Amino acid sequence: MRTEDGELLRPLTDSDDDLWLDAARFVLQQVQAQAKTTRTAWKLRKLQSLLRSIDSGAYTLARAHLGGWSLPFYHRYLHYQMPKRLASFVDAANGANLDQATLTSVYQVRTSVSHAVRIASVRQHVQRLLSNRHFVNAGLEKKSWWILECPETPPLRLIHWSRIAAAGQLPKYGTEAGATSVEELLDEVEETALPSLCIRTDWESFAMLRNVSSPLGQYRLLAPILHGTSKFPRILEARKLVTFAKWFMRMAAAAGVQCEVAFWIDYCCCEQDDFFGADLAMAALPLYIAACTKVLVWRTPDFDRRCWTMERLLSYSFCPGGLTPYVIDDSLTELPEHAELFPVELPRAAQEEEIWEVRAEDGNWQPFEDSAQEILRAAQLAGLPHTQVKSGGRQYEIDFKRLCQRNLATGTRREIRLRSAAVVSIGGEAHDAAMERAAQAAKLRKSQGSVDDVLHEAIQRMPKKLPNPLDADSCLLTRPRPIPSARALQGLGLPSESPL
Repeated sequence: MRTEDGELLRPLTDSDDDLWLDAARFVLQQVQAQAKTTRTAWKLRKLQSLLRSIDSGAYTLARAHLGGWSLPFYHRYLHYQMPKRLASFVDAANGANLDQATLTSVYQVRTSVSHAVRIASVRQHVQRLLSNRHFVNAGLEKKSWWILECPETPPLRLIHWSRIAAAGQLPKYGTEAGATSVEELLDEVEETALPSLCIRTDWESFAMLRNVSSPLGQYRLLAPILHGTSKFPRILEARKLVTFAKWFMRMAAAAGVQCEVAFWIDYCCCEQDDFFGADLAMAALPLYIAACTKVLVWRTPDFDRRCWTMERLLSYSFCPGGLTPYVIDDSLTELPEHAELFPVELPRAAQEEEIWEVRAEDGNWQPFEDSAQEILRAAQLAGLPHTQVKSGGRQYEIDFKRLCQRNLATGTRREIRLRSAAVVSIGGEAHDAAMERAAQAAKLRKSQGSVDDVLHEAIQRMPKKLPNPLDADSCLLTRPRPIPSARALQGLGLPSESPL
């Protein structure tokens, strides 16, 4: 904007949408007009100089995260100087006998610039953490601590699936039964004496997971799943998320991992009513995404046209599973309210008539250990193509399609088989038990129903190329295929190196 004396407030472009600009323009016009008719023009010239200095510094800080000619040292200097400049600006305006409307705009400039500086602090904090490999590889609890190193950054909050189930809808941010900090969530999980998994839903669509060890020495899986709010009614959305959480825990249990689920949801975990708080949360969004490893999306008619595109790009950059989301749509069948989380007890090796065996070097068949038998039967029941077991102190990868095991340390492969003890049993008791077990397995598969059909589907991932988020043909979620997995835990998005 060119002023009457031929000077520029700053070179403006159509893309300049800084919140303080309108108020700053008004103040500058009023000060220049008053400077021509007053004897204290030197005070007004000082006010103009301060205003240009504040505008220039705020402009630089607001775009520091984009890179450019300025250096981090200069940014720190501006962060240090800006509060002093704003205080001097307000004092100069109060001593210049300005009218009430101009003074009001002066305070608007101070408020807007102060908020812009806070956002700039959060964005620079985001950049520092995302470029720190120690943060990227850290556990969820430690990441939550690092996020709080910048006092302006809103803390990472998560909401456990049981809270959603108890409320019957998505609790709004700030409510007593809503989202909690990571530390509070871990304390709650430890009280249940179960490993924990944490899932999140919000900002339009995704999810993630990270390994966390508890102070008790037991390992807990905390999988924050990032998922975007949709136009589904809040009550329906809550029921669908609870259904997904139960399904996910079933799948984890089938792979031999007990876990809990918690969600990150913008509606539940970020400020909704305060404009300034919502801005700070949006600036910290990449950190929340970086705390997760999986994506959960709502398939709605307007899905391809909503804010999810920005989140998918962020998840692709910061989240290992960014392009392989789980999908929730109208076909997801809800579990009955009275349904148990695990309606069929997992079989125990000592009571089963079918035994998994491996061929030894001498050609004889030897059974797996009892703990490995449980994992193998559960993984087979869940329809997983691979899983991992520990037998004889060694870790093995089991391929159900090829019926072979591979020693992860040496790479040696051996043949495996499922032997039915009912063939050599005397009488009909073994046959009856086998028939009953088959009926239970069929019942479990039927109870999972379309939950597996929908949530087992995933976008075909292209690791070296990110599809254009605005291209409907390349991003449709209607081209499903089974989730590719070299290991059962990785198929669930759980770190394979996690101790069980």
